[in-house]
Amino acid sequence: MSLRGITESNYDAVISLKVKEDQRRFLVSNHYSLEQAKIHEDYMPMTIYEEEELVGFLMYCLHPDEYHYLIIRFMIDEKHQSKGLGAEAMKQLLQYMKEEKSQKMVYISFEPDNEQARRLYKRLGFQPVHSEWVEEEVLYRIRF
Repeated sequence: MSLRGITESNYDAVISLKVKEDQRRFLVSNHYSLEQAKIHEDYMPMTIYEEEELVGFLMYCLHPDEYHYLIIRFMIDEKHQSKGLGAEAMKQLLQYMKEEKSQKMVYISFEPDNEQARRLYKRLGFQPVHSEWVEEEVLYRIRF
């Protein structure tokens, strides 16, 4: 498992990644996310590889005012779900964040009825928090 940057050679493949039909309402397209990253210089899009196969996409940023990380997007392609790859990728991302900066918190939000995301994040140690800056979504946080 490795997290890698977006390149000219994997850009189209990242756009082609899809979640299962019943999960599509939870995410915007990867194409939209990559367009957002062009506008927001602090957004860091990353690919998720299992050996040399692209299996997912994520995007995060270091919140400039609050000094914490925010995971903006996280998805595993439908063909690669239920194999533990999402948990492994998130563990790697969290370890990277813990080592890269002295930030003590990471936030992630998701739709209230996305039970698969809720179970994954709780299993990884995220806890629910209340915030006015996330409307109509559940906000979770993990402290290092």
